[in-house]
Amino acid sequence: MNLAQMCMISIADRFWKMTYSKELIRRCSLEKLSLESVEVIAEVRRHIDDLILPVPLKKELQVITLRMGVQLVAWRPYSRYELRVGLQSFYKCIDHVHWDNNGIIEEVRTAEALYKAGLLRICHRNWRIICDYCLEECIIDFWMKLVTDSDQRRRQCICKTAKRECMIYLYWVLRMENNLEQFPLLARGYDDRRTLDENMLQYSYTHGPSATMYFQKRVDENVRKNS
Repeated sequence: MNLAQMCMISIADRFWKMTYSKELIRRCSLEKLSLESVEVIAEVRRHIDDLILPVPLKKELQVITLRMGVQLVAWRPYSRYELRVGLQSFYKCIDHVHWDNNGIIEEVRTAEALYKAGLLRICHRNWRIICDYCLEECIIDFWMKLVTDSDQRRRQCICKTAKRECMIYLYWVLRMENNLEQFPLLARGYDDRRTLDENMLQYSYTHGPSATMYFQKRVDENVRKNS
């Protein structure tokens, strides 16, 4: 990864956050998941041509910009059906999308940013998402909103469902309830020879890299404290 490519990703990111660029995404076909229309290419070229850059870099920037746009078009149904984000909120969501150094949507940082921006509804699906990524700060805030929610059936439903879905969800519900001593009794395949965090690290291996990183840090921190 060189500095020039990082700068181009940043420029492309700013382009897609512009109001008229969001409108281009809205008009793109979800079936084709493509930005190959004459209108879109012309708009991207016009924007890039206004920049003072060598021609080879402009061509590369055009490719990067279109590639990132394709991802945003593909991400639109995900935001609707997985994150429960409406069409109008989708445009706001684009402002909080994070990209890695290869110009790929960074799902964990994006989910965290969307939650902190208040764009993720308090619902079971979004509880699972922030638990999947072990976004501790978001999970604590989500739980506080559940506790103060006038509709206690929502909290009961989330707790009941989460406890039987997987060990990661069970862990977070019990932790928020200050009831982690129940985890060894309820968890499948719990190894009493290991600490709770070591067990969670084992469970996380089949759950996702973000959860694995989270519990690996907790295990490492416990080792440092006890050494």
